Amino acid sequence: MRKLVAVGVVGVVPLLAGCLDMNQDLAFTADGQATMQMRMAMDASILALAAEEDGTVNFCDTDDMTDIPQDVTVDVERSTEGDNEVCVVTASGPIESLAAALNEGGLGTGNDEADQSGQITLTDEGDGVYVFNVAIDAGEALGAGEDAGDPDAQAMQEAMMQMALAYTAGRTLSWSVTAPRIVHTTGELSADGRTATYSLALSDLFTMPEAGYGFTARFDITP
Repeated sequence: MRKLVAVGVVGVVPLLAGCLDMNQDLAFTADGQATMQMRMAMDASILALAAEEDGTVNFCDTDDMTDIPQDVTVDVERSTEGDNEVCVVTASGPIESLAAALNEGGLGTGNDEADQSGQITLTDEGDGVYVFNVAIDAGEALGAGEDAGDPDAQAMQEAMMQMALAYTAGRTLSWSVTAPRIVHTTGELSADGRTATYSLALSDLFTMPEAGYGFTARFDITP
C-alpha cells in the first residue's frame, strides 16, 4: 500500500522575501531512521531592516519548535558568518516521526504559511521504498499576473525585481537525499549511487518563473 507522508511545504514566498540560502540534507538508514539538517543563511542587513520595520523577527527562533514527537531530537544553532546570519536545524528520529514534525511545522519551517507555491512530500511506497519530492511553482510564489493592467504597479514590480535580483545573486536552494540505494532521481546521482542532489539558483525563480522546478528521489532503505 502506498502511504503518503507529507514532509512539509517550502515557504517560497518567505524565502524570496528574505533572499536567503536554504540547504536541506536528508539521510535515511536501513533501520528506518532519518536525519535532516537544514541550513539557512540570510543577509544580516535584511534581518536588521525587518526588525526595524515591525520589531518582529523569528529567524532561527526556538519558540517555533513546537509539537515535536518525543522520539525526534532537535538541535538549533545560530551563528554569524561574514555578512550572513546562519541558522542550522538538525533533527533525527524514525522516518515517520520526523516527517510528522516537519508536516506540522514543529521544526519552525514555516509550514503553517502553506500557500501552494511549493511543496515537499515523502511517500512510503512500502517494502522499504520511499519517494522524496520537491515541487515549486515559481509563478505562484511571485504572484505572476497580479496587477497586470496597472502601469504604476508594474513599474514598482520591475524596480522590486531589480532589487531582488541584486540580493539573490549567488543565493541557492538545494536538497540532498542519502540512502542505502537511490533507485531513481531527477537530480544528480553520486558515483556510489547513494546520494541524490538538486540545486536551484534563487534568481532563476525571478528570471524564469515559467519554468518547472522540482526534484525527485526514489530510494530503498532495505539492505
